[in-house]
Amino acid sequence: MLAGMSKNIEEFRDIIDRWPATDKPLNRSSKPQERRYTGSIQAFADDMGMPYPRAQLMRHRNSINPKYWNKLIEVAKARGVRGVTIKRLSELYESRWESAA
Repeated sequence: MLAGMSKNIEEFRDIIDRWPATDKPLNRSSKPQERRYTGSIQAFADDMGMPYPRAQLMRHRNSINPKYWNKLIEVAKARGVRGVTIKRLSELYESRWESAA
């Protein structure tokens, strides 16, 4: 398996936790910013073109808003992260609501 995704994605935070940490973000459209953090959350934030606190909050809430899914699938593919599909993201989203009921 590539990029540390040897296990199934059971929760949204699994995607962020297993994101390959790198200092070369895929997102070149965002302005260069001082990297205050390191690790998978920072790499995920950089690749998604979002501030670190937003990515950190997604991980904490164990939820990734559907408005980010298309970009998430695109950058996951570019990073070689397996298992990030619209089907799997939908299943995770639906299971959150089922478990809350």
